[in-house]
Amino acid sequence: MKDIPVYSTRRETRSATKPKRDAEAQAVLRKLEKEASDQKRRREQAAARREPGKPGERKDGSLHIAFIPMGQGDCIVLCTPGGRVILFDCGSLGTEKADENLTDAQADKVLADRALDTLNNPKFLGKVKEIDILILTHPDADHCNKIKKIIPDGCKIYKCYHSAEFGEYTGGETSAFLRKKMRDPAILKVVKNHDPNHGVNGQVTLNGKPVKGATTTETVDRLDGKGEKNEKGEKIGEDGILIVDETNCKVSILAAGVEKDYAKDHATPPNRASIVTLVEAFGEKLLLCGDATTSTEEFLLNTAPGRLKDLTVVQAAHHGSVTTSSSLKFVEWVNPKVVVASAGIEIKKHHHPSREVIKGYVDKLEKEKRTDRLKAEHETFVWELNDGGNRSPRSIWSRRKVYTTGSYGAVTLKYPES
Repeated sequence: MKDIPVYSTRRETRSATKPKRDAEAQAVLRKLEKEASDQKRRREQAAARREPGKPGERKDGSLHIAFIPMGQGDCIVLCTPGGRVILFDCGSLGTEKADENLTDAQADKVLADRALDTLNNPKFLGKVKEIDILILTHPDADHCNKIKKIIPDGCKIYKCYHSAEFGEYTGGETSAFLRKKMRDPAILKVVKNHDPNHGVNGQVTLNGKPVKGATTTETVDRLDGKGEKNEKGEKIGEDGILIVDETNCKVSILAAGVEKDYAKDHATPPNRASIVTLVEAFGEKLLLCGDATTSTEEFLLNTAPGRLKDLTVVQAAHHGSVTTSSSLKFVEWVNPKVVVASAGIEIKKHHHPSREVIKGYVDKLEKEKRTDRLKAEHETFVWELNDGGNRSPRSIWSRRKVYTTGSYGAVTLKYPES
């Protein structure tokens, strides 16, 4: 009789298979790192191959920015001097009172057309259907639910930063749309943890990993090295995350994921966690705030006070809501020349912007006795607190550069100014 072979039924232990598992994990990591490196190279090649534009066109050497009227919503598009287009949010929950007789479909088309017309302008996308960076400040629907409707067919998106888990951006099927759109994704979860000076240890992170310092060859998605120091040379502020590095333009994320309620702001954690972006170009500074709150403002004043002093442009946080943002301390410190609140006209459900915020910025400009006034007064719609404790619609007339997008229309700026 032939010998019957004996097979062991004992399974390999986890310790025995660990070398193999470690090797497989390292192989996956190397593949991901190569893909990230390849994509970065493609992004840089795409930016480099764009031809310089004529005046008023993309890559014309100027910084262009537009705040688009979205009713109760937000949408900003920016083009750097080197031709990189950044889209900040695009969403809405309501149109102006003048549009109340429109059907939902008609109102939706009005909003989408406004955003599309601006985005397709020659100084932004023009003929080159490429968005270099999409910033989703936070997952509220009025900041993201129109993304799917306004991204042109065939338009490429090279990178997306966001402050919450990506799946939370459900408004308008945004996250599902972008996952399909960005077939080679560089979607980064941006989390900037709490200020150590407030007793919370934290680090600046991308996708949960600490952001490294810049090198001579690697500057983007690295710390920008501008964390402030005291007289003893001790670091008292945090670096930002540099996301655009051009000769005449630097763009840094200064806050994201700040959920701690430092200031009892009556706001939601996602609003506190909004991405706040600083654009520095030609000696001008623009601060774009999303729905940041007084707690976020407190974080910024504690971590980057020097960078926030005497801004050129500030987007009034959270649509100019006084109950959650634009503290007097913040308004006094940032001392801007231009203020824009993304808010509609007489949208009763939300009561944005508050009179206190708009008047506070106007009064600040008057106190500074600045000479850069507009030639004629313009109307800025606000909600004013009445004797009954409710808010009523009012208007402020001023020659100061304090705007709401609903009252004024699209606010478009260019630097250097002509």
